[in-house]
Amino acid sequence: MSLSKYRVKSRRVLRSSLAGFWAQVNQQGDGGCWLWTGEENNGYGNWGNKRAHRIAYELCWGSIPRGLVLDHRCFNTLCVNPWHLEPVTPAENSRRNVSRRRGPNPHRVHAPSTEIIYWPILRRWLPI
Repeated sequence: MSLSKYRVKSRRVLRSSLAGFWAQVNQQGDGGCWLWTGEENNGYGNWGNKRAHRIAYELCWGSIPRGLVLDHRCFNTLCVNPWHLEPVTPAENSRRNVSRRRGPNPHRVHAPSTEIIYWPILRRWLPI
């Protein structure tokens, strides 16, 4: 592992930094997930200015291949278990997200809102 990648000056600093990273991981999650307990943004764990799942993957498997993104095979975006992360193309990641009814616009793949489905029925019973 390259020390320059994480911008630290010594192995001692790197070890203490990585200990701080793994201290924010709960390995007792459901389905073998290792859940990030630190800072999160948009449903993803953050460590510094980088996504926590990307750091976990790189620590265990090396660099993410150029042009690929990481897909959470367990469907849990807070999971940092390297065995649950798979590098895929952005197109494949989008296809999987749509099939899981997640982003980029989940409303397009979900059933219509219950308000639209039940409004004609409710309108008969509500004094409006």
